[in-house]
Amino acid sequence: MSPSVAFYTLGCKVNQYDTQLLMERFKKRGYTIVEFEGPADVYVVNSCAVTGRSVARSKQVLRNALKRNPRALLVMTGCFPQVRFEEAAHMGEVGVVSGTANREGLVDLVDRALREGCRFVEVGRVEAKDWPRDGITGFCGRTRAFLKVQEGCQEFCSYCIVPYARGPMRSRPGDDVLREASRLAKAGFAEIVLTGTHLAAYSWAGWDLCTLLKELEGIQGIRRIRLSSVEPLDVTQALIEAMAQSPKVCHHLHLPLQSGSDRILEKMNRKYSTRYFKQLVSSLRNLMPEIGISTDVMVGFPGETDEDFEYTRSMVKECGFSRLHVFRFSPRPGTPAACMEDQVPAKVKSARAAQLIADGKQLAIDFARRFVGQPMEVLVEEERDEGGNLLGFTSNYIRVSFPGSDRLIGQIVKVCITLPGDKVSAGELCGENRGRENE
Repeated sequence: MSPSVAFYTLGCKVNQYDTQLLMERFKKRGYTIVEFEGPADVYVVNSCAVTGRSVARSKQVLRNALKRNPRALLVMTGCFPQVRFEEAAHMGEVGVVSGTANREGLVDLVDRALREGCRFVEVGRVEAKDWPRDGITGFCGRTRAFLKVQEGCQEFCSYCIVPYARGPMRSRPGDDVLREASRLAKAGFAEIVLTGTHLAAYSWAGWDLCTLLKELEGIQGIRRIRLSSVEPLDVTQALIEAMAQSPKVCHHLHLPLQSGSDRILEKMNRKYSTRYFKQLVSSLRNLMPEIGISTDVMVGFPGETDEDFEYTRSMVKECGFSRLHVFRFSPRPGTPAACMEDQVPAKVKSARAAQLIADGKQLAIDFARRFVGQPMEVLVEEERDEGGNLLGFTSNYIRVSFPGSDRLIGQIVKVCITLPGDKVSAGELCGENRGRENE
């Protein structure tokens, strides 16, 4: 009987892609993929190290798995062991510890651990080596497929552990990307989400991200191409025009702001100013008035004063973001910000985060309200909300809940928003789509 393996992913879309790739590799080797909440022979946690909370959660999830099967082999992989090797290596209950440097060899390590009853700890340096050629063929439990085209970052923001966890920047060969996108389209995925650590820095054999988007547009079956997080300085006028002119690229961008204070941005080693960021937002909206622009904002960075925080609140409101992801500064060992003076007390960080979260909810409602009564194309997801309604995203990334049958799952249908919400807006199928439920 083949061994069973279960996966749990923390963190970003890049991590989620990596997990899908690992799942397919284990399956090819003869393993049976099972749900993480049930019994398994092997539990794999693809960890995150961006915040202290994500590190703690990575450990907790793995240890809880032992309650389901005390004899299971526990595997810790991803960013946490890559950057906190000693800490991960001393988690005695974990049988295999492997970072981001040797994903290709993870199945071999698990095979050996099961066969020989040995413990393996292997975390090498992340290098700019050739991309693996296998790729993915689907995306478990989703109607949108993530496609990783770039990895690594060399910006070294003073608070960020990612460059140490993911290594130098490297881009995936364009022909490999197109082959994988074609496979995913044939498998029925109408939307492809391009992901990368530094996505808009994509560069391969004379191709930039604009070139890649143009090539992907020609693949039959792909109806939407969505960009995940992009750095503000990487968004060129050419990219803005490519998005505006494309019939398939979604009108949504996630632009990490981090702070509305130029003084704090400089301490963070973020190489843009608030003025530049505002001009970028204006350029995007000039060509795409309906674009959704979401962002990350950090509170409590060392030395952040009440005045700096109010600058951030003002900036967030002025930009009119469609979604706001709020993070409290979490010292990452090995980064310059971890040992900076003027660390902000936890209570102050919590209060500031709560205020920004409230601001963000109102901004999300205000953005969704602009589209009430308008027919919006929504890609219907597999899951439903607590009330049994279908769920899906518009092109500009408004999540909508509406009544409908399972026949619509995986399809793009027109929905009219009836009630704006901060996380999910309520809607109903437009007249032209109601008949499709009975097809």
